Amino acid sequence: MRNSITMLPVLLATAAACGPRETTTTTTRPQGSMADAIELIAEGNYAEAEPLLERLLREHQAQPAEAHHYLGVCAEMRQDYADAETHYREALRRDPGLFESRVNLGNVLFYLGRNDEALTTLTELTQAFPDEPDGFLALGMQQKAVGDDAGALASFQRAVELDPSTVPPPLDETMMDHPGFVALFEIAALHQEAGRTEEELAVLREALRRSDGAPMAAAELAKALNRAGQQDQAVAVLVEATRAQGATAGDLDSIALELRDLGAIDQALVVAQAALGRAAGDAEYRTAALALALIARPNGRAAEAEAALREAHLRLPDDRGVTLYLGGVLAETQRCAEAIPLLQSALAAYAAEDPESRGAAEAREALTACGAGE
Repeated sequence: MRNSITMLPVLLATAAACGPRETTTTTTRPQGSMADAIELIAEGNYAEAEPLLERLLREHQAQPAEAHHYLGVCAEMRQDYADAETHYREALRRDPGLFESRVNLGNVLFYLGRNDEALTTLTELTQAFPDEPDGFLALGMQQKAVGDDAGALASFQRAVELDPSTVPPPLDETMMDHPGFVALFEIAALHQEAGRTEEELAVLREALRRSDGAPMAAAELAKALNRAGQQDQAVAVLVEATRAQGATAGDLDSIALELRDLGAIDQALVVAQAALGRAAGDAEYRTAALALALIARPNGRAAEAEAALREAHLRLPDDRGVTLYLGGVLAETQRCAEAIPLLQSALAAYAAEDPESRGAAEAREALTACGAGE
């Protein structure tokens, strides 16, 4: 039987390879319980969580196995894998049934370069918990890392069998709670590497079905279709994904850029324009306007790029990126009387941060084209 502690998602500690996160919280609250420690960890505030956990453990105010598990998480997130190993092993010594500690122990052994031990740990995990898809996903990742593609494929397929669930939007926030869904993309990657195109396409279509046509899944399928020479189908998949439930402005931006890469410029601009209309705030609007300009400007649609940038500049007059891009478009057609003050403003903003930045260099180049260089 799988023992559970008050858990964050099982795969929380796998993010350690990306390094520790800095907390942005400014909330002040009493910090005297395990619940407080878990909340701090959920926020990424490991620096405060760790001493609290140590105090709770020292004062016998926490279950030792649980405290050692979360101390392991904190150590893993600051990339002290040896310390993390010590805590996970202590958690398992006190409670051998802690599934999450076993998963994370396998991860840190891999980070420590002890691949055989990691593989043994995760293999034993799947034997002890044969109905847990997370265990097979973790084992498959380790098998793939050591070059056992056949073993990895079998493990990933078992994860898919054990977890046939669909994934609700937004996909970037929910998919890690669905190991079977994550495993589908790993299977597709293995098929791609082995040149098994039909198998890859079938798996990605299943991922698209399970996610209700989510844009991220559509993008992966479209890339595979394009590699297979089925460009028209790739475009159709992406266009259909714009109708997905909950598709955000950011999703539409991504689809528009994928369509651009497929050479479907008309469709890309339609989607980019829709992203502008769906933008929820200034940040999303800025991104959508720049995405539209990036698609339109190099593809003979400078007027559409200029229109989007003018609207964005009216809404965000102090945004240096929008100002620079609009100034650059105007400079290209020698409308320098209007371009020069925009470019000078953008140059000042970029140079104040870094005189040698790319933005500053582009502003200087455009000013030179207008005869107003330094």
